[in-house]
Amino acid sequence: MEMSNKDNDKDKNSQRLPIFGYYHTPYTINSHRAIKRSNTKSISVKPKNSEYCPVDWRSQKCKFEGGPKKQIENSGRRKYMKQDYNNTENRDETTTENTNNVNKECSNKESLIKKVVNFFKVKKKSSSQSLNTIQTYTELEPTEMLERSNRKIVNKKKKKKKNEVKQTKKAKSFTAVNVINEPGTVHEISPLEDYNTNRGYEDLIEQIKVENEKINLIDVRCNSPCNPGDLIIDKTKTVTFIFKRSPLMNLLLYQDEIVRINGENFEVDEEECILPVEACQRLDLVIKRRGRSMAIPYKRQLSINLDMEYGYYYFVITVPRIKNQLIGIDFYNTSEDGVIIQHVIKNTVAYHLFSQGDYICDVNGIPIKTSEDFYKIITEDKSTFPTFSCVVKRSCAKPTQLKVVKTLFECPEVQAKSDIMKIVKNEEQKLNDFKKRKPCTILKKTSLLSQDYVLLSKCKKSNTSINNNKNIEKSKHSKISPCTTTKKVENKNVKIVSIPKTKIIESDIENVIFTNPVLSKFSTFE
Repeated sequence: MEMSNKDNDKDKNSQRLPIFGYYHTPYTINSHRAIKRSNTKSISVKPKNSEYCPVDWRSQKCKFEGGPKKQIENSGRRKYMKQDYNNTENRDETTTENTNNVNKECSNKESLIKKVVNFFKVKKKSSSQSLNTIQTYTELEPTEMLERSNRKIVNKKKKKKKNEVKQTKKAKSFTAVNVINEPGTVHEISPLEDYNTNRGYEDLIEQIKVENEKINLIDVRCNSPCNPGDLIIDKTKTVTFIFKRSPLMNLLLYQDEIVRINGENFEVDEEECILPVEACQRLDLVIKRRGRSMAIPYKRQLSINLDMEYGYYYFVITVPRIKNQLIGIDFYNTSEDGVIIQHVIKNTVAYHLFSQGDYICDVNGIPIKTSEDFYKIITEDKSTFPTFSCVVKRSCAKPTQLKVVKTLFECPEVQAKSDIMKIVKNEEQKLNDFKKRKPCTILKKTSLLSQDYVLLSKCKKSNTSINNNKNIEKSKHSKISPCTTTKKVENKNVKIVSIPKTKIIESDIENVIFTNPVLSKFSTFE
C-alpha cells in the first residue's frame, strides 16, 4: 500500500498539467519517466476572445484524442481530474474578471493600432507615387533632356507665384478690415452752412471770404492708442508738429489750437509742450480751427497711396462750382509731384481757396498724376457739380513755395560782376572778328584747274640801310591767279610753274575726283 501511494504521488508530480491549457501534453501517464508518443502531434488551441482567457483542458483532450466517445483509460489520470476539477472552477471565475479588463485594453489598443496603420498606409501610397514619378534615365537626345529640365523649372516658378498671390490676397483681406475702421471721429460743434450755388457768382465768393475768417469749435475723439510725443504745441497751444505714423495725423491739422484734453483745461508754461504725457488708449480733444479745411481720412490716404512728408501741409478742400463760370486756376505737370498750380486769378473761387505752388493729389478720391486727368474729371465728370473735394499738398514755408513756381515757369535772372562782364565782352569781340573774315574754300571749280598758277616765295632785300640794323624778312605767302595767260616776272627769285602740283583727295562720292592746289614744297633760288 505504501508503494502504491508513493507511485500515485510520483504520477501526480510528474504528470501535472498546466492550468491555462494552451496545448495538450503528448506524454504517457503510466510510465514514471515521460515517454513521448509516436503518433501524436502538438496542437496549439487559442481562445477566440483573448490570449489570456482560460480554456477547459478536457475539451482540448477531446480534440486531441479524436472526440468525446473515447474513454480515458488510465486510472491515475481520473483521480487527478477529480481532485483538480474544483480548483479549476474557482480559478476560472477569477480569470474571467481579468479577461474582461484585458479585453477593454485590447480594444483600445486595436483602435490605436488601426489609426497608426492607416496613417502609414497613406504615407506608403504617397511614397510609392513619388517613386513612380522618379526620372528614369533613358537614351534621349540632349535637347530633349534640356526641355524636360526647363519644364521643371517653369513649373516650380508657377507654384511660387501661386503661393505669393495667395499670400497677397490674404494680406489685402486683413488690410481691408483695418481700412474700414477710422482712428477716430470729428464733429463740428457749430457746423457751417452749405454753399449756395443757386445765387450769383459774386455772392458765392463773398461767402467763401467770410468762412475763411471764421473760427469753429470741433470735437475730436481718437479711439486708437496714442504715444507720448505724437503732438508738439507752442505757448499759444497751436499744433506745430504731428508724428507721421500717429492716428492724430488723420484727425488734426497744423495750426489747430487745442482748448481741452479729456474734458480738462490746461496751460503751457514752456515754449514747447509734448502731448500726450503718457501712453493712452483713447484721447478726447476740443480744438479751434479756421475755415472749412479738414484732415485727410485714413481710408482716402490708403486709396491714393499718399505718403505724408514732413515740411508740407496735407488737407482736404471743398470747392463750389457754378456752370459756365471759371474756377480760376492755371495748372501744369511736374515730373515727380504731379499737378501744380502756377497761377491763381483774382476775384474767383480759387483765389480764396488755393495758392501758387499747391499740388493737387486727388479729386473725390480719384488719384491724379497729370494735368490731362485733372482736366477730364472737371469737364466730364458730373459728380464734380455743384461741389467737389480735393487733397492739397502745400509747403510749410511760403517763400519756398514761390521759389518753386519761379524755377519752374520763369526765366532765371543772373547778376554778373565786372570781371565776368569783361570776359564776356572779349569773347563777343572775337566772335564778331571771326564772322568778318571770309574763310577761303578748299574745293575749287573745275574750270580753274587748267589755268596757270603763279607762286610767290619768300624774298629778302639785298640792299639794307645803315640806320636800320635789323633784317626785315618778308613772310611766306602763296598767291593763286585765275588768269589764263602767264605774265613774265623779271625777278630771278621767282619760279614760274606752268602745271600746278596737285593732290588727289578721296571721297565717298562715286566717279568724282577733287584736286587741291597745295604745294608740297616751296622752291627758291638763292
